[in-house]
Amino acid sequence: MNTRKLTDGFQAAFGTTVNDFLQDARLNEAYRLLSSGATNVSEAAHRVGYTPAYFSAVFRKRFGISPRDLL
Repeated sequence: MNTRKLTDGFQAAFGTTVNDFLQDARLNEAYRLLSSGATNVSEAAHRVGYTPAYFSAVFRKRFGISPRDLL
């Protein structure tokens, strides 16, 4: 199976792209970490594979609040 067929099949099955699916999963995990008080913003960002500055921007875009608001 080539890459194009795989990505098209994924999108047909899940209604989203692979990248959007992964980003959503990473941000949901970060939300869980922050809301449980298990980590600070910088550590949560690193745990899910983002730099803290970029993480804050994508987190705010996804959830409409700053990650610091969950602490």
